[in-house]
Parts: sequence; structure tokens; C-alpha cells
Amino acid sequence: MKRENFKKYLKYIAGLLWLLIIAAFLFSLLKYQYQTNAKSSLNQANSPMYTNLENTFNLDSDTNKLFVFLHSECVCSEASLDELAKIFANLNKYPDLYFIFSQPEGFKPDIKKSKLWDQAIKFAAKEYYIDLDAKLVKDLSLISSGTVLYFAKDQLLYLGGITGSRAHRGDNLGARKLLQLMQDKTNMGSEFPVFGCALY
Repeated sequence: MKRENFKKYLKYIAGLLWLLIIAAFLFSLLKYQYQTNAKSSLNQANSPMYTNLENTFNLDSDTNKLFVFLHSECVCSEASLDELAKIFANLNKYPDLYFIFSQPEGFKPDIKKSKLWDQAIKFAAKEYYIDLDAKLVKDLSLISSGTVLYFAKDQLLYLGGITGSRAHRGDNLGARKLLQLMQDKTNMGSEFPVFGCALY
């Protein structure tokens, strides 16, 4: 009898351990999906960010501008570009669009042969820029693929991502805020977390 009770006890412990393992796995999965790497903020960014970009690109001070920062191997950012396409489909007037692909030191794959490059090239962007050694993104203190900066002329109005979590397509607050800004429905600056892989 005692032996039977001991076996039941072992089964109970084994079942409990199995549930704990599953719970830990689900927690780590959710933590990864909603992990954000962004450390820049709208308050600290404004003027220095525009100056850095102006030193890299030939910017027109009279136009609105959208900068999209990507790592070519980041699968999460495919969802970001899908969301960007939806945003552009609702615009009558487009901003000057810049895609910046980070190429960290020692990164060997050909960025122009990546799936993300092919996806980005479908947009009528003003420039596709390969950021050697990730110099520009480091200067801007951006660390997540999928980061978007929107400037109304030279004023930064949006800093963040446009997906609700990693590789997640669908309605989200960041995409809605960006669309409102680009449609001139608001001029209140907004921030949103960036859910993506590291840029370097």
C-alpha cells in the first residue's frame, strides 16, 4: 500500500514538474515576442537626430520624411514592412521615404540579396542606404530593427515601431499613431515600443 502511494506521489510530482516546464517555456516565448530593444526617446532625440540624418542624406527641409531602420536578417521586420504598406495605402500624399539597412562590423551576407531588401525595394523610396559598421544607427542610439522615425519637415513627431509584438501583423497603436500623424490629423508627437531584432 505504501508503495502504491509512493508511485502516486511520484506521478504527481512528475506532472507538476511538466506543467512548470511548459509554463516556463510559454513565459520565455511571450517575453521574447514582446521584448523591446528601443532606448531612444522622443524627448531626448529631436534636434540631434535630424542633424545626424542631415549629415548623411541630402534632406529637403520643406518635406516630411520617414526613416525605416532594418537589419536584413530580422524576420520580425517583414511584418513591419507589411504594416508600412498598409499605412501607405491610406495616404494621399507620401513623405520622402528612406530605408536604412544596418551592416554591423563583420556582417558578411549580401544585404541586397536578402528577403527584406526585396520587400523594401517595392516601395518608392527616395534612398536605400547600407549603414556600414552600423555607424549611423549607433550615432542615433537606435538598436532595434523596425524602428521608424517620422519628421514633419525637421521636427521629429514619431519614434518607435509599427507592430504590436515581434513579427505580429495586424492593427496596433503604433501604426495607428503614425498614420494619424502622416494624415495631418494630429501634430502631437508619439512614441511606441520597437519589437525587433538588434540592429548591431
